Amino acid sequence: MTLIEILESREEALNAQQVAELLGLSKKQVYQMAATGKLPSFRIGKAVRFDAQDLAEWLRKQKHLDEQPGSGKMRGSQRRAPMEGDGKMTSPDHVWRKKVNALETALGMDGLSGSGSAKAS
Repeated sequence: MTLIEILESREEALNAQQVAELLGLSKKQVYQMAATGKLPSFRIGKAVRFDAQDLAEWLRKQKHLDEQPGSGKMRGSQRRAPMEGDGKMTSPDHVWRKKVNALETALGMDGLSGSGSAKAS
């Protein structure tokens, strides 16, 4: 199950901590991105919340921008593999899987991503 599919299966709003874990950011960065309109969000009283469907669409747009030629962003083979704390290289797929696992943990969905056949309708 992809990150976008996981988000699309959600019906409740996400809080800043859940979004931070999902995107690998700090809560402060999530709040700043929401305040500047870079990340879709809404308020309920003083609380900032994030609609999972809006985040899925936002991720699709980000992915589409990354894939466009001449966008100024590096694509697939041009990206350097990130370094882990111990100095070992990690593949982009490994990093992505860690983010999906963090989201699944935050959403209480452990063990559901391995099925591969579950799709959001």
